[in-house]
Amino acid sequence: MVRISLTARVLSLVTAILAAEIFFVWSVADLESQAEREAARALRSQRITEDINLVLRIVYDVYGNITNLAASTYVLDESLYQEHLAEVKRLTRELKSLVKHDRNQRKLVNKATENIELSLQTLDKLKNGPRDESLWSPEYRKERKRLWKEAREHAIFFRSEEFVKMSQDQKEIARQSPEKLAEYRRQMKVMLFGGLVVNILLSLVLALFLVRTITERIKIMSDNAVRLAGGRDLNPPLEGDDEIAGLDRTFHAMARSLSEAARKERAVLDNVKDMVCSIDEQGRFQAINPAVEQVLGLGPDDLLGAYFVDTVVQDDIPAVLAAIEAVKSGELSQPFEARLKHKDGRTPMTLWSVHWSQTEKSLFCVIHDITERMELERLKQDLVAMITHDLRTPLSSVMAFLEMLETGMLGELTENGENLSLVAERNSRRMLTLINDLLDVEKIKSGSMELSLNEVEVQPLMEQAVQLFGTASNGNRIEIEPCRFSVRADEGKIERVLQNLIANALKFSPSGGTVTLSARSQEELVEISVSDRGKGISADLLPFVFDRFQQAHKSETVVAVGSGLGLTICKAIVELHGGEIKVESTEGEGTTFSFTLPGVS
Repeated sequence: MVRISLTARVLSLVTAILAAEIFFVWSVADLESQAEREAARALRSQRITEDINLVLRIVYDVYGNITNLAASTYVLDESLYQEHLAEVKRLTRELKSLVKHDRNQRKLVNKATENIELSLQTLDKLKNGPRDESLWSPEYRKERKRLWKEAREHAIFFRSEEFVKMSQDQKEIARQSPEKLAEYRRQMKVMLFGGLVVNILLSLVLALFLVRTITERIKIMSDNAVRLAGGRDLNPPLEGDDEIAGLDRTFHAMARSLSEAARKERAVLDNVKDMVCSIDEQGRFQAINPAVEQVLGLGPDDLLGAYFVDTVVQDDIPAVLAAIEAVKSGELSQPFEARLKHKDGRTPMTLWSVHWSQTEKSLFCVIHDITERMELERLKQDLVAMITHDLRTPLSSVMAFLEMLETGMLGELTENGENLSLVAERNSRRMLTLINDLLDVEKIKSGSMELSLNEVEVQPLMEQAVQLFGTASNGNRIEIEPCRFSVRADEGKIERVLQNLIANALKFSPSGGTVTLSARSQEELVEISVSDRGKGISADLLPFVFDRFQQAHKSETVVAVGSGLGLTICKAIVELHGGEIKVESTEGEGTTFSFTLPGVS
């Protein structure tokens, strides 16, 4: 079956209406043209009749004047006579012009004109002859009689059957013309009325087609849009293969896709552990997912329409309202914490991620229960306190006891005893370092590490850090390039950074290698570098060297044991100073750690 588009149907109807309009306009124009031709024909016939009558009247007048010349008392008006002759000539010319398109009439008029001219010439001869009959000779009388006969013979043509018939035909045409014009006018009225009726009918057909094919179907689609927005079932799909039916099928497909997407979204929201909700401009819950039961012990239906502040612990309400206002104004984009009121009386700590929609005038919130995380943080703090008091303090006492053994304060030790004492001290020191590193990491994470900033000269700081290592093991050397820079820093903590970096460089330097410390200026910053000529770090490990519990050379962990926290602490301390730490390494050539600190001019 041939598919006819809606556009083609509408164009067909419009074309039909235009064709009907053109036909009626053409018909009326044709009738108007016929009426004009009939009026012109009637006018022409009337003028022909009038001209013939005028010619006959003038000729008869001339005949009468010539006849009256026989009376001695009659005086011929010569000027009037000439006017009559001129008028006759004008009328004959006009007659010729009027009948020039009709061959028979033109032939009759030409013949009549010739007879008139001959008749007038004959009358002119009679006019110019002697007026006194006593002076007429027998020959003149005979000639005069012949001239009158000749004039009458020429004039009698106007009484001929052909000429009279032409004159009567023209009179009949002029007489019938009003009737024909009236008939044309009647036909034009009928045509105009018929055209109007047909135009109205076709317009009604087009309007009905548009209403049934377009308007009503668009209303259905509009209703579908309302139903889709309201979450109701759509109307049945429209029938047909035109554009609107295709659009309706696309709309139904879109609705199915949206329904499927909404179903999946609802499935995600229903199964997510976080409480997801929307809050209107007045602070009332508009929508909530089922996770609210885990967070507050209430169902979604219990909270819809309720004010969200009623679920917040009273002491936290001012901070929550201030945070939400900051989110609305765009001043805050980070999550904030708040305690909520559980149905059983608990006050779970939650983390709020809030987005304000200016278009919908609503808050969209994801509320994550961080009570367990806070409990873990508390336990971790307890663990840190336990490490501090229950491990570090006894370990310090053990180290003091070992030092007393080494110095002989508790008596002389055998050689084997001294060796065991050194091993015990070394292991205790490593354990204490690990404990201190763990404590520092926790301080950094909690933001409790404080800096004591002062102006510090770089070269003395590097020399002081190197003193800890004394004579480097394995014949390694530590070199310091001279510099005259000063930085604003916490001397003790930067010294620790340098010691960690130097220890790391010595640890992975080959026997007899050199570790170099240097510094250079970078505008308002000073960059301090620690370089070695070891094996270097593979490119795939470089992004992770500052992560906790990471070591650069996994194959060497047996001989180079460490906590895996040193570089992490270095990075945190440098960043607390507002600086940046980085590493550059080429396998087989060595590694350079460098960090920046604010310079002092």
